[in-house]
Amino acid sequence: MCGIAAYLGSEQAYPLLTSALSKLEYRGYDSAGVALIDGNGDIHLNKTINKVASLSENSSKASIKSTVGIAHTRWATHGAPTVPNAHPHVNNDKNIAVVHNGIIENFAELKAQLQKQGYEFVSETDSEVIPHLIAQQMKEGLDFESAFASLNRLLRGSQAIVAVLASEEPMICALRTGYAGGLAVFPDHNGGTITSDLSAILPFLKGTDVQVGVAFLEPHEIVTISAKGISYRDENGNVIKKDLVKMSLSDNVVEKKGYDHYMLKEIMEQSDSVLAATRELIDFSSLHFKSDNLSVLSGSSFDRVLMIGCGTSLNACSVAQTYFEELANLPTEIYSSSEFRYKKKFVNDKTLVIAVGQSGETADTLSAMSEIKALGARLVTVCNTPGSQADQLAEESYFMNCGVEVGVASTKTFISSLSILYALAIYLGSNVGYLSETAVRDKIADMLSLPDVIAETLKDADSFKEIAHHINFSNNFLFLGRGINYPIAIEGALKLKEISYIHAEGYAAGEMKHGPIALIDESLVTVAIATQDMLYDKMVSNVKEVKARNGLVVALVNESDDSLDSDADYLIKVPAVSPYLAPIINVIPLQFLSYYIASARGCDIDQPRNLAKSVTVE
Repeated sequence: MCGIAAYLGSEQAYPLLTSALSKLEYRGYDSAGVALIDGNGDIHLNKTINKVASLSENSSKASIKSTVGIAHTRWATHGAPTVPNAHPHVNNDKNIAVVHNGIIENFAELKAQLQKQGYEFVSETDSEVIPHLIAQQMKEGLDFESAFASLNRLLRGSQAIVAVLASEEPMICALRTGYAGGLAVFPDHNGGTITSDLSAILPFLKGTDVQVGVAFLEPHEIVTISAKGISYRDENGNVIKKDLVKMSLSDNVVEKKGYDHYMLKEIMEQSDSVLAATRELIDFSSLHFKSDNLSVLSGSSFDRVLMIGCGTSLNACSVAQTYFEELANLPTEIYSSSEFRYKKKFVNDKTLVIAVGQSGETADTLSAMSEIKALGARLVTVCNTPGSQADQLAEESYFMNCGVEVGVASTKTFISSLSILYALAIYLGSNVGYLSETAVRDKIADMLSLPDVIAETLKDADSFKEIAHHINFSNNFLFLGRGINYPIAIEGALKLKEISYIHAEGYAAGEMKHGPIALIDESLVTVAIATQDMLYDKMVSNVKEVKARNGLVVALVNESDDSLDSDADYLIKVPAVSPYLAPIINVIPLQFLSYYIASARGCDIDQPRNLAKSVTVE
């Protein structure tokens, strides 16, 4: 989603900032812009509704001598993707420039007040009120830093804001007003860098495999960078000390490595995902858990589990509901973070809440986590980003360790999430005595075999591509699954929707006859997940119901199974594994189908329209 980069130092700012924006492209955006401060204290703006590369191609801006600037990639909320709506925004006197992530809930009343005071607006955005508010506070006698700090009380909602004062001694200030919209500060001896994503720090570093010290802003904290150095203040204006967190940014270096798209590269990397995600939780040499890294789960008895997430993360939670109920014998509830925020919450210190996300910056999930924490529940997170807001809110974090996922459509982080959730369920089952030591070791051994099975499945990419070639004519898909594979049907449909823009539904196969069966004809493609488990026979019956109505069926079955050879139009055969781990294998062909169908249709696979990698607004 919206991305921020800011720099004050001794190097030329423009190439650094445009390079930082290119690192933020994977988050999703529809416009971009840079504001530079020259040696005379003037602001120079360059905005585009094209790719970030078009900013780099603007040689006139690149030639401006400037060591101070702010930059932004925008995902439209208030106002269409246009040059006037692109960030940065400036005040009427053009001596303050602002970039902003989030939504200002009271912007309409603020805008009305500012217009009465004579401020003119040139965009449709809520963000434009910010430079005018700062200017108004300075008009009333505050200095720039104090005027910027007043945003803490003037703005409602969760924001990340960076502003620069254009003068002969420029100054950059940054602020978070809530849990959404994280900001990382990277100090150096000549100034510092502020970004909303660690990968955007890379252009400012020397080398690609480095340990850096980063400070993360907490809600309502402010950082100021000037020629005098870096200072931090709380919302009351008190100077505070921020500890630097050592981060290795080698994992944030992303290249396509010869693949046509990042998504394909990330699908092909999935054989490494299971063990990478669980290496901090399990000693695979002894088939035992590393209990020191599972202190929240070790030291408490729980009467229920509650999991929250959005999109693909929510689908991972839905699979894991079976894990916790059947392996840990705990009642388990699943909620979309965006819905859970607005319902009555029945949680206490006997409730284990697991928040699942990739970026650790999803606004709905963070807000739900904040409320849950205040109610006294035990809160852990599964995410891919150390230092993220989810990491800071949770009592304990379990990291996916799968490197940056650039493709907007999640692939390897889904498998990583499932691997961690499976491990947590086994550990809880062992703790309460529901699983024997032998059962625990057997299930860990099953996990240990997964990388080879995933690698074997990935080798069939060409056969999946061939099937995609035959079915990409359809504009409507129905994905069917039962039991633990029902969420995989939903995930398969989500992937197809995201990157090919095809209408697709994931449905519980038993529910098909209660409505969706009316849709079935030769133009509807039904993808049936029919690997062998306790509901296999039911699934076979559902496939036959589709064929009896002239539906076109793609059946995903195990390699040794020939039961549907005469019923399915196309067969996808995958290796057999434990039914608990089958979702990890079964999702891979569905990822490939989505990828190859989108490719055949000429879609923008890594950056599909209207989508963002990290959704930092509600």
